[in-house]
Amino acid sequence: MNPTSLLLTGLLLAPLAGQPQEFSKVSAPETSSPDTLFVTDTETTYLLFPREVELVDIGRPGDYFARIEGQSVFLKARSKQSGSTNLLVRFGASYYTARLAVAEGPAGRLYDLRGIAGGEGVSRLGSAGKVAEDPAMIRASLLHLRELPHRHATPRNTRDGLQLRLSQLQIRGEVLYLGLTLRNGTSIAYVPDFVGFTYLERRGRRFSRNNRYQKEVRPISELAPDRIPSREEHTLWYALPLYAMSSRGRLQLQFREREGGRALRILLPARWINQAPSFPDGHGY
Repeated sequence: MNPTSLLLTGLLLAPLAGQPQEFSKVSAPETSSPDTLFVTDTETTYLLFPREVELVDIGRPGDYFARIEGQSVFLKARSKQSGSTNLLVRFGASYYTARLAVAEGPAGRLYDLRGIAGGEGVSRLGSAGKVAEDPAMIRASLLHLRELPHRHATPRNTRDGLQLRLSQLQIRGEVLYLGLTLRNGTSIAYVPDFVGFTYLERRGRRFSRNNRYQKEVRPISELAPDRIPSREEHTLWYALPLYAMSSRGRLQLQFREREGGRALRILLPARWINQAPSFPDGHGY
């Protein structure tokens, strides 16, 4: 380096001598609708939406766990080898789409998506969503179902002094209506904490965790008591988004208790749903 270059370098660095240097912190841009959601197999990742979630669809359901709770979706990878896949969430009259991937490090966090309505990653429903947008009509249908005679006595599940059975099954438009009778034959009241509905499709010869396709859905409307007192029987009514299953499909219904370990599950075969009676004309809805 010649003397002139040394002189210029000294003049440039002299004002910085003895002063702490400051560096700008660069962070990943925050977007209201991320392209990829990172999850792990050790921690739960939470998605929060502006309205109640009605359906969660994972492209590779054998690689991830998903659960609906009100306006939230809980996600977790089954293993570190889970591959990336598509995620679709329906809330109200909107759909949210993203990619799911396993993070290399800790990724348990909350994705607050309450401001995404009409934004990136969200599409609005067309005419197919009109039924779901009319809660008054759906609730009126549930009220009418309570007056109809019970048409089904099976399937049922009896366990721990409790019995859950299907008592009504109807279809109107794009909505599936269910009546479930829960009888508490014990001395302890039964308080449901979680009621889950999952459409299952078999991909091979047997139903297994890695050999099935599943859609978890949330009721559009419901008429159900908060608790089933001791020695009493009550019917719970639910309206679900309709999904046309193949002959291999099933609808899984799960009940879990808030303070206790009693749980019930029944499976409805696809043929029952695909051939369910429709509401006759003249109901005035």
